Amino acid sequence: MLAFFKPTPIKLVFLLEWLLYLPFALWMGYLSEASRLLPILFGVLFYYLVACLLVALLERRRPRLLLSRLLALALGLAGLDQLIKLGVYRLLPLETSIPLLPGILNLQQARNLDHSWLMSVFQWRFIGQAGLALLSLLGLGLGILIYRYYVSSRRESPWAALSWVLFSAGLLSALCDQTLWGFTLDYLQLPGHFVADGKDLYLSFGLGALLAEIVHTRSFSLSLDLPGAARELRSFLRFVRDDLRKILRA
Repeated sequence: MLAFFKPTPIKLVFLLEWLLYLPFALWMGYLSEASRLLPILFGVLFYYLVACLLVALLERRRPRLLLSRLLALALGLAGLDQLIKLGVYRLLPLETSIPLLPGILNLQQARNLDHSWLMSVFQWRFIGQAGLALLSLLGLGLGILIYRYYVSSRRESPWAALSWVLFSAGLLSALCDQTLWGFTLDYLQLPGHFVADGKDLYLSFGLGALLAEIVHTRSFSLSLDLPGAARELRSFLRFVRDDLRKILRA
């Protein structure tokens, strides 16, 4: 049991986003009351527990990472997020909150016309809904190419697979928001901070899984290796070219 909760570098990288959010919340004045620290502490605890669970599952077991199964999982997660949104949309009036953990977590229907919390905070409206949908499609296409290239040139990794699944699920759900809803329906409110949805959790944990893979393989370096980066890019482009040729010949 102690080993399950023992801090490790892989578990701690999942907390990086909260470490970055804390000074941002101070700067924005979100922590004007001491009680507003509680949602942040809850977020940190929740992320750490999920990280512990993921490490226990992925480091001890080596599931078969078939691309078709991973894609089905991504579609299922995106569908789950959309089903929850549909239920909240039909059953919960706009801007109404139901406390799940009083003072810490609420269920709320909130509509974000900018499709992104950061875009709303900083008033970034230069992309537009069509542009965001195009970026989501581009991200989905590039994601599968980068993941397949990584598996073929590096290793088949559960952390890399998890990262791709979660990023794909988040982008698929975002694409549904951008094309079907016309807005993002958020439903998980941390009082005094923000309202999020399943897509946000997918993308957040997808980033954590990506960082876990980097830590696991010790592939991070502060030195700037431009020739190495150029070689990697050429290798990736050759992989994409060969992949397209295989598809066209099929």
